[in-house]
Amino acid sequence: MRPADRKAIVAELKKSGKPVPAHLQNTNAVGGGAGGERAAFSERLMHDLTAHRTAALQAALVDNAHVALALVVHRLIEPNVSSHRYYGSDCPLKLSATLTKNTPLDARASDYAESQAAAVLEAAANRVGDEVPGQGIFAWLLSQDDAKLMELLAFCAASSLDAMHGREQATYNSTDALADALSVDMADW
Repeated sequence: MRPADRKAIVAELKKSGKPVPAHLQNTNAVGGGAGGERAAFSERLMHDLTAHRTAALQAALVDNAHVALALVVHRLIEPNVSSHRYYGSDCPLKLSATLTKNTPLDARASDYAESQAAAVLEAAANRVGDEVPGQGIFAWLLSQDDAKLMELLAFCAASSLDAMHGREQATYNSTDALADALSVDMADW
């Protein structure tokens, strides 16, 4: 990134009151900065070292289900709470989900706001929003037991579930299997 571009982005973020990500804050850090200093390590060496670190982290994660679960929840929970508290993510896990709030159900489902499902989902979103801290999410997640992590994972999965389609499905599919697994009878909703 050009120094002038970095400076403009930082100024715009500060002006709008948004937090400035760490990678933009310290322009004089090791690795080069605005003054054109030479990096302490070459890019090739950094790729080599960080590739080995990635492999070591992957190998260690294989044997630690609790940390793996916390990492998955960390990556999936951020978009659910990020619009209010975060700018970007530093999570190394390459996993993402598309939230259904990005394709609002109220635009597709008549009387959605008055539905029982809307009330349940809103209550869950408020509860998670109140529980998850504004900073240090990963450390907080690591301190939670597996039951809490599974509860948050269920919320994340629900937040990214999209079973909408425009045509009747002729065959039994994974959405039908999910409805069966959850014992969902639409007469109850």
